[in-house]
Amino acid sequence: MIKSKLFTEWDTGIVNRNSSLKKKFFLKLSTTLYLIILLPIFITLIGILFLDQYSNTLIARELAGLRRQAETLAIMINKLERDSERVIRRSLSKESIELLLPLAGRNNQVRIRLFQPNGRLYADTQSLSQLSPRVQVLRLPKLNQDFNLFENFSRILHKSLKTLNVNNQYPLYQEYLNDSAINYSEVLSALNGFNSEAIRQDRNGKLVLSVAVPVGNERRFRGAIMLSMDGKIIQDDITELQYSFMNIFFFVFILTVFLGFIFTNRITLPISRLAKAADNVRNKKNMEIKSLINRKDEIGELAFSLDEMTRDLLNRMEAIASFAADVSHEIKNPLTSLRSAVETILIIKNEKQKKKLMAIALDDINRLDRLITDISAASRLDADLLKDEMTTLNLTNLINGFIKIRKETVKGIHFKLNLENDLYILGNQSRLIQVFDNLITNSISFSPKNGEIRIDALRVKGKVQVSISDQGKGISEGKKETIFNRFYSDRPKDEQFGTHSGLGLSIVKQILTSHKAKIYADNIYGIKKDVKGAKFTINF
Repeated sequence: MIKSKLFTEWDTGIVNRNSSLKKKFFLKLSTTLYLIILLPIFITLIGILFLDQYSNTLIARELAGLRRQAETLAIMINKLERDSERVIRRSLSKESIELLLPLAGRNNQVRIRLFQPNGRLYADTQSLSQLSPRVQVLRLPKLNQDFNLFENFSRILHKSLKTLNVNNQYPLYQEYLNDSAINYSEVLSALNGFNSEAIRQDRNGKLVLSVAVPVGNERRFRGAIMLSMDGKIIQDDITELQYSFMNIFFFVFILTVFLGFIFTNRITLPISRLAKAADNVRNKKNMEIKSLINRKDEIGELAFSLDEMTRDLLNRMEAIASFAADVSHEIKNPLTSLRSAVETILIIKNEKQKKKLMAIALDDINRLDRLITDISAASRLDADLLKDEMTTLNLTNLINGFIKIRKETVKGIHFKLNLENDLYILGNQSRLIQVFDNLITNSISFSPKNGEIRIDALRVKGKVQVSISDQGKGISEGKKETIFNRFYSDRPKDEQFGTHSGLGLSIVKQILTSHKAKIYADNIYGIKKDVKGAKFTINF
């Protein structure tokens, strides 16, 4: 009943912990995977902001260049229109048109317009260029017209991003039959003596950049000059950058999907298999993770550790079941004897026999008490050993101090020590004292009166070796390993039955195993091959 309840609580706890850990772990793992897959989208958003900033920088640079050209032309026209002794000019003359005539047709990218102080258009290089010879340049078609998947994909994305980009929604630019300053806010500002600029967009989405500066001086303004150009160069640069950016985005997206696929197959799925294997162990099925154990990476190490942990867990479960069976058997014997004694006392009338039966009952009760105490200590030993801290100990001083105290409680036994100085080991002091106490107690129980117990501690082939020898009857043949089993008892004939529980040497081996030490039992033989005593050897 206790065993069933223990396993049920343990099983339920494992299920709850596994469920919570699985949810938390896979939630974080899935989130990481999704973030990796969505990384190109984040890059695209950052790229959009970068392209807007880049576009604004190009526009500002072009406007600054136009402004410098306009200011230079305004200075030239102002000098050309200088006042004479007889005439004070308050408007632009034909000489200004003659100054612009050589510029017409030579630089078709920049259009120059002159406005009179009343806002009337006075000259336009676009109309003046009709008077000069003009050469039209047409771009030849590309020789290679093959279908380019990446370029078309980039164009589609470019159009999509363009519809989402609200920063490029500029005022509409259009041509007028009767052009005047009232159609251009920057010209109106220039006629009032201020430099001004404007960005517009025609019906085809092409940018038109313009600047206007006043012509004159602080006393009077004779008009305004306006320079304008289309933003095709800027838009071409941005388009090329967008194409390059979209190509990079496309490759990064494909690469991310590919890496996500590898990530899923190499990590997520194996972890899912390990989780399923753990569930199979809980449901008492085979783990089936041999293929994962053979992997030469962290997943393989995890699978190997899980397999080893499962084997150790099953061994511990078997040990617990075996221990429970042994405990049941050991407790049942004194209980049966106690029951018989009590039942007989009720029937028998002889007082002497009653007293004898009462003594037997008391012995059985004392035996039960010792058994329960030792069983309780042995059952807690595994858990306690896991909590014990290991420190560097001087084993020579530990044995000397322990034997010095033990001599005071033992009469009729002589101790002989042969200890090498300064033998250091890594261990837990209280547990090692328990080991030596159990072994010394065992040797005392088998030693004859005035017998000798010899303790040797030496360095042997790089290890620390401790041996405890007595002068008792020795160990029965074939029982040199069995004596370390739980509840095994091969006691002296003159010892009262039930004095020892048979757990002492088992506890010794359990403690030494936690210290990564080994213990061996053997007999001491004389010249005639007769047994002279028993010897226990510990190798740290």
